[in-house]
Amino acid sequence: MFVLWRGMWILMGLGPLNWLVLPVMAVLVTNAIQSKSWRPLVVFFASPVPILFFAGALSWFGNRPSYMGFGLPGPTFYNLRPQSRTYLASSGCLIDGGELMRQGPGNLGLTLMIRLFGWPPKPYHGSFPTQIQATELTDAAPLVPLESFRTGIIEVDGKKLELGAKQTERMGFETHFHFQFWSPRDDLKPLEVRVASSGDDCVVVRLTNLNEPEPMDQIYLLERRTAWPFARYQIKGRNSAPPYFGTKTGFRG
Repeated sequence: MFVLWRGMWILMGLGPLNWLVLPVMAVLVTNAIQSKSWRPLVVFFASPVPILFFAGALSWFGNRPSYMGFGLPGPTFYNLRPQSRTYLASSGCLIDGGELMRQGPGNLGLTLMIRLFGWPPKPYHGSFPTQIQATELTDAAPLVPLESFRTGIIEVDGKKLELGAKQTERMGFETHFHFQFWSPRDDLKPLEVRVASSGDDCVVVRLTNLNEPEPMDQIYLLERRTAWPFARYQIKGRNSAPPYFGTKTGFRG
């Protein structure tokens, strides 16, 4: 039994050969029925497919429940998904043909939990404007004084929201604007910042840098309660780097 168990885990790393795990699992079930022994079932449930399935189901309880995929992340890859309130994760660009068996069980487990119990409890559940809606909201919003934004404090619906200076500096950096090199006395037109709200729980922050050879125009969707982004839209220009909020939700360091 140990040899079968160990063999299945080895197969999982051998590209499309990992499909051979399924016949081995069928043999274990058949053996358990014929021998009326619990030992084959223990090996069955300790095999890769059930373990990965249960890991995916348990991720429903985590801070970043994620569906696994592969390939190079695109501009919206790190955003929260509005339909499922989950994230995406990638195993990278190296593909060996065994991804479906390695990623499918976990994705299935997460999907089952969402079907049974709804959205995962920890990610943001509130208003989630589309890129078009967020653009329209901020088109009509007044400009925020850049000095105020630089301090990490913005005003939304007459109330102050503290983002933190490190966070606003990072937002500027991702729009190709460097606060450390800027002075209010500069002749260049500074970064334009507009803020609007979407419902009671979402703050929309738009940053436009017209000084670039290719203008940068980005929108961040923030949860009002935590003042932390859950999505980034790129209207103009392209920043291929992951957003600063993409790996650690709620991390301000």
